[in-house]
Amino acid sequence: MGRTFRLYAHRPDARLNRTIPQADLPSGAAHVVAPVAPALVRVDISGPLEQRAGYHDPCAGWSDGHDAIAERLIEAFASGDVLLVGDTPGGAAAGIQQATARVLAAKAHHGRRVTGFADEQIGSAGMWWFLSVCDELFIPPQGQIGSIGARAGHLDVSEAMAAAGERITYFVWPDEGKIAFAPELPLSPTGKARGNRDVAIIGEAFCEAVCGGPIGLRYKLDREQVVTLGADMLTGVAAHSAGLCDGVATLEEVTAYALSLAEMGPVKAEKGSARVRARGDRNMPKTRAEEQEEARARTEDDDKGPPSSQPEGAPSSRKAGEEPGREIPTKCGRDGCGVENDKDAKFCKGCGASMATGEPPADAAADEPPPSSRPPAPGSSSRAVTSSASFAEILGLPASASVPAQKSALLAWRRVVTKAAAMTGRTDPDEQVGALTAIEKDAANAGRLRAERNKLRDKLEVDERMSLAHRLVNAGEPRGRVFVDTVSPDGKRTGIKLSPMYAEMKLGTLRGEVEAREPRRERRDPFKADESAAREASTELARTGGVDKATRIKAAESLPAVRRIHELGSAQGSKRTLAAVAQAWVEEEDAQRAAVGGVQ
Repeated sequence: MGRTFRLYAHRPDARLNRTIPQADLPSGAAHVVAPVAPALVRVDISGPLEQRAGYHDPCAGWSDGHDAIAERLIEAFASGDVLLVGDTPGGAAAGIQQATARVLAAKAHHGRRVTGFADEQIGSAGMWWFLSVCDELFIPPQGQIGSIGARAGHLDVSEAMAAAGERITYFVWPDEGKIAFAPELPLSPTGKARGNRDVAIIGEAFCEAVCGGPIGLRYKLDREQVVTLGADMLTGVAAHSAGLCDGVATLEEVTAYALSLAEMGPVKAEKGSARVRARGDRNMPKTRAEEQEEARARTEDDDKGPPSSQPEGAPSSRKAGEEPGREIPTKCGRDGCGVENDKDAKFCKGCGASMATGEPPADAAADEPPPSSRPPAPGSSSRAVTSSASFAEILGLPASASVPAQKSALLAWRRVVTKAAAMTGRTDPDEQVGALTAIEKDAANAGRLRAERNKLRDKLEVDERMSLAHRLVNAGEPRGRVFVDTVSPDGKRTGIKLSPMYAEMKLGTLRGEVEAREPRRERRDPFKADESAAREASTELARTGGVDKATRIKAAESLPAVRRIHELGSAQGSKRTLAAVAQAWVEEEDAQRAAVGGVQ
């Protein structure tokens, strides 16, 4: 109450969206974010919300509306992920369900993420927007969010009119229900019942949107919890404890985190579901419709009983600790582990816990190394990591680091692991380390290999130079100008070497001189017919009655005698093909024909 909001100079459409590059962070902290290719678009929701953004003549400005918010978000999804920043007390309920439905469809179509931030208040219809479309929502320490509920009002001016001597008479059809909300009359019981009914319909829809959104599903919000809140506005940590947001952070931290998410690219839909999930995120909450669908599927499987191939009364293949319809996860559920395992793994390769129950092995405590012997966390210098260290400390961050700061650090390491997987072609961390070790050794040998390559290249150049020198002498150049004899101290000839002129001459120059001095070979014009080949072909056709050899071989393959020879050879282990036998048959014919003077 009592707050003021600025109106917009023009209709608040997609022109208000702002693309955030990696260097555009609050306080200019561009160094904390790696360059990203995909765009991050900031969309703001500010001020009271109406059904439709409208122009107000007395104020000479535009108010925001659900239709304009939908336009801005849908336009932003076409470009990239969204950073949704809100400062709104809420507003009209009319139009919000249709607008959020359009936005969620566009979000799923493009596979985008929405990271929300309260700057510094989001209430009522604003919460409807943020808890419906945001994958994560953060607020500053003193930010306020909440007011999940609905209200309507009836202004009774009947006493004021009576004091002024005014009275109104209504004529109605079909009954008094037509004037149940008339302000000139006291509110009737019918009007009050209808008002409570209509507000309850909107309130229940609001509650369903909150509980069925990504944040509500993650914190398992239900109707009872929402009703218990009593439409309260909660601040900072209290809002997080109530499951209305994902943590307390600054706008700078949330922007850096959203940029890190944008670098991951669009998310993809899982097979058989229109639900859009992040790559590899097995823990992302499902929608209520998906949970109901899975529950129905499990019920149907249980009703079917044992399969026909399994006799009735045979022991079930379900392992102890498994729920009906539940698959053993591949990610270890033990606190502090979270190692990804193979699909058929029974025990975690990281901590040895059971993949079905998450219970640690019996001798886990005995095998666990003392804290002093564990390697320090990446980026934490020599600071020891104990079993009581928080995720922030393991990542080398201050213990008070916010959730977005921790997630940004994790995403940075994920990029490193993804790059290592691309370099090595391995997905298992241990195999990646081994492959990277091999690459490191190869890099250490790079200098030696480069020296060997240069030595081999010099030797090839010396050999080519000597060969060219010999060719030059053969072409008529005096030997004494090209070579110099080497003599031992006792006067004996030990070998030859190139004269200084040809030893220092560029290799290309020497090659050109040699080719110019050697007799030129007559080169056949590739576009002129080969007369000798044409004569041979003509003679062949004349000898065989105008049929070329290839055609004769093809025809010979169908001769019974040729086929019989091929079959006999195959039975004796010969590997000659039918075409080879046919060719030998034709060549034998030609040889016999030539022996008798070409008689056919």
